Amino acid sequence: MYRFMDHPDFYNKPICLTENVEALKVINRFFADFSLSELRDILWNWFEAAITSDNDQYSNPEDRASLLYRCRRLEELIEAAFVLNQIENKNKQ
Repeated sequence: MYRFMDHPDFYNKPICLTENVEALKVINRFFADFSLSELRDILWNWFEAAITSDNDQYSNPEDRASLLYRCRRLEELIEAAFVLNQIENKNKQ
């Protein structure tokens, strides 16, 4: 178990963002650094490395299914942030 699960009161809230940081600016900066296709490629490479490497964390089918589910949800989240970023940029024009 990773340290984040040991301290849920602290880690179950933003730790990299301060209260005065605007979330849309963070999303804008993120997509300035990465394209959507590049993010999909990175996510797939992480997933592929996790399920094809010889490690105990994803050794049973349930763990691999859970990883696949989380990857799909993360891809949806990335797409939602991408759409918000496009809307924000369009509104600025």
